[in-house]
Amino acid sequence: TKKEISDPPVPPEELTEPTVTCEALDCSGSICRFSLRCSVPGTGFGNISYTWRGRDQQWEERSVVLAVVDKSSLDNLGPLRCTARNAVSSRSITIITPGGLCSGSPSDTTELIGAVGGSVTFHSGDTKGNGALWSFGNIPIVTVLFENPPQPIFKEEKFRTRFTVSERGRALTISQLRMEDAGTYSVTIDGKISTFTLRVYRELTEPTVTCKAQDCLDKVCLVSLRCSMTGAGFGNVSYSWTGWGQRWGEGSVVLRVVDKSSLDELEPLTCTARNAISSRSVTVTNPAGLCPAENSMHPPGPGSDFGMGFGIGVAVGVAVMVVILLGFRVLSCKSKGWKKFCLSQSNPPNTVTVAEYTTVYAEVGPSQPHIPNGIKTKPVAGKSFSTIYSLVKRPEQMENATMTGLELI
Repeated sequence: TKKEISDPPVPPEELTEPTVTCEALDCSGSICRFSLRCSVPGTGFGNISYTWRGRDQQWEERSVVLAVVDKSSLDNLGPLRCTARNAVSSRSITIITPGGLCSGSPSDTTELIGAVGGSVTFHSGDTKGNGALWSFGNIPIVTVLFENPPQPIFKEEKFRTRFTVSERGRALTISQLRMEDAGTYSVTIDGKISTFTLRVYRELTEPTVTCKAQDCLDKVCLVSLRCSMTGAGFGNVSYSWTGWGQRWGEGSVVLRVVDKSSLDELEPLTCTARNAISSRSVTVTNPAGLCPAENSMHPPGPGSDFGMGFGIGVAVGVAVMVVILLGFRVLSCKSKGWKKFCLSQSNPPNTVTVAEYTTVYAEVGPSQPHIPNGIKTKPVAGKSFSTIYSLVKRPEQMENATMTGLELI
């Protein structure tokens, strides 16, 4: 049999001079980020590796170089050298002005703010060149030659109704602004790009003031009011208050402690809301009237945070004091003798029959307000009450019995 003889592999061709192109250039403020790509056009070169050298450093094995530089030095970066290599050859190219490869270094982004239904105008500020291309993001809007009058050519018919050019094509105006008009716009003149950021907001409506909280204890009340906007599209909204004899700092909530007797005599209070394009105010003539009447006329009930916390705190404090006093008394009796500190078996009081057990009770639960004539209200449904009690036994019963601790019933 004859052996099949395969053709020997074809060696790669020698490289031609590589090409360097601008892949991206983004500037924000005084900082620019740009990237350059090195490549060898054509085929038949086999595997190619790339090396970059310049700016006092070297980038190995990559076709794209990325650098972050100060915008003022974008045109003075110094030379960059790209070297391409394959199995049989190597070729290099030196770029004297790397920043010049990109389509002009963009100027600082200009921010404009517009109101829904209003208008806004972008000004290029470039007096050179023969024409301009205005774009919204990556969508071309209009091209115009710098003539008098200018001759605009709109890319889509929908742009004719709300977009107009002026200043011989160096300015673009948008009328009847909509929320969806917000975004990034740009104008390109002779390769130089100027960028604009448009923000669109709705004008504020009248703010609303509501009662956030009102808690009263004895003769003092804590009043808290909130100012807010209803709706969307306003952007960042700030709030300020004036009234009650002072000017309050920024904030949507105002808080004040007042005497209960003067609740209905509070001075008017004004809330002012502001956003980037407008401001609106509302004046409340009777601030206390915004809160429920029952909160302003009675102490806080068991359901309120302030009332429940205060009531439970007082009840627990009383219970703890009772327990401490009982414990101290029992320890004193055991250590110093029952006859001196406790009820004596041989000399009981003549006027009162001493019970075998003396029980001390204390209720723990939300506090109830003091009501004249001793009338007590029924416990609120759903609220639990506990009684702490201790049994104090007669001396002869304590000798052969162990002392029990406090119990809850």
